[in-house]
Amino acid sequence: MHAWKGSDIGSRDPQSGAFVGLFNPRRHFVLRGAVIEPLTAEGNARARLLKLNLDKRVVERQLLISAGRYPR
Repeated sequence: MHAWKGSDIGSRDPQSGAFVGLFNPRRHFVLRGAVIEPLTAEGNARARLLKLNLDKRVVERQLLISAGRYPR
């Protein structure tokens, strides 16, 4: 997981000064149990590239959900 994003929703383009929104995962994914299910082609590509549903990640999510420590 990338720690650089944090809670930021966007940033200013250094060249144009325009505000640019960051990737909105809620548009591209849905959480079904502990599995992150892609809803779009972009979500599919990101899930595969970032290996979002490796067995160990799903198990970790299950544990965090059980402990009430996984955001919804």
